[in-house]
Formats: sequence, C-alpha cells, structure tokens
Amino acid sequence: YFVERGVHDASLGYVLAIGAVVNYVLVRNMYRLERYMSFEKIMLFVNLAHAALYVVLANFSQPFVLLAGFVLLKGLFNSLIPIISDYIQVNSTPSVRATILSGMSFVQSLVQIVFRLGLAYIVGRLGVAFGLNMQAAYLIVGAVFAYWYMQRCGCIG
Repeated sequence: YFVERGVHDASLGYVLAIGAVVNYVLVRNMYRLERYMSFEKIMLFVNLAHAALYVVLANFSQPFVLLAGFVLLKGLFNSLIPIISDYIQVNSTPSVRATILSGMSFVQSLVQIVFRLGLAYIVGRLGVAFGLNMQAAYLIVGAVFAYWYMQRCGCIG
C-alpha cells in the first residue's frame, strides 16, 4: 500500500523505529492528560485521533503525509493502557483487580483476532483504503458510544 503511493521501501524501517520511540514517549507520559481531562474524555479523544489518522492513511497519497500519519498512529497504539490500568487500580477492590485485568486482556485478544479476520476479508475484497476507512468508522462509533454511555450511566466519576 505504501510502496504503491511512492513511499520508498527503506523508509518503512525508519518509520517503524521512529513510531516505536513516539509510542514509548506517549505511553510514558499519558498519565499527564489526567490532570487536564476526565477518563472518558481521554478515551474519546485518543480514539478519535486514531480514527483521524486512519482516514489520513486511507485518503492521502503523498508519501510524507502517509509516513507522518503512520508514525503518529504507531505512537498512539496501546497508549490508553496506562490510563485504563490506573482507572482499574483506583476503582476496583484488590480481590477482583487481577480478574478484571486478566479478563480485559482475554477479551482484547479475542476481539483483535476476530476483527483482524474481518478486516483481512474487507481489505482483500474492497481494498486497503476502504479497510482503513472502515477501521476509522469503527473507532468513531465505538468512541462516541462509549463516551455517551459513560456519561449516561454515571459510572465514571
């Protein structure tokens, strides 16, 4: 996909390395957002940022834009884990904390497997750009629904 849009093969290695550094910095500093935003807003904005980057990757063909978008996207991967883990640490009792974290990990792995199979089918049938736009749509719907639900149920506070 990237090579078809003029991205040189060798630059992909650099992009992966730079993206890993960006990810490290973001994950290490994500807790700072909690000073300025609530848990549900952090979840909403980070997922919307993910979605926006998928839209960029799907709809732009300039190599620099694709590379920058991918670096930022790679940087955001798993960046919410510290925030979610902190939330669980604060809002669950020690007797169920390990069960909750283990269950989350299991569900996350299961959903990733199923989702990747579905995404592989979509990409194979309809193309990479369509698959990236579908990923963005999935993230937008999920983030907005989760934010609405957390606000409505009062379960974040």
